[in-house]
Amino acid sequence: MRDDGTGLPQLGSASIRKGAIEWYGAGNAIFTTDLKTGETTHKFNVEGHTSQASSSQAVFTPSEVVQLVDNNDGSDYSIIAYDRDTGREVSRTVLPGLVDEFSNDLILRGFAVRP
Repeated sequence: MRDDGTGLPQLGSASIRKGAIEWYGAGNAIFTTDLKTGETTHKFNVEGHTSQASSSQAVFTPSEVVQLVDNNDGSDYSIIAYDRDTGREVSRTVLPGLVDEFSNDLILRGFAVRP
């Protein structure tokens, strides 16, 4: 995986809509790629961090991008929901102490949200 995160783009079955696929995984942002032309554009930035050392996770629902945020700085994990159309933060939940439950050998690789 490259430092910009493009080696592991994150998407799911709900990522496809309006003739494009929306994905997370480069430059801490959500992007959209037109399925006909292949043109990719930046939609909005998110708080999470993706690099070779850490990987925030993103789950796409029909109306939101929900992100499990790992900032790779020892701060608490958060779950942040963003409106898929506007990029506006919809909700935030901090998970105090969870980061302390994981060793350096364990990395969160996924999570689930209500559809």
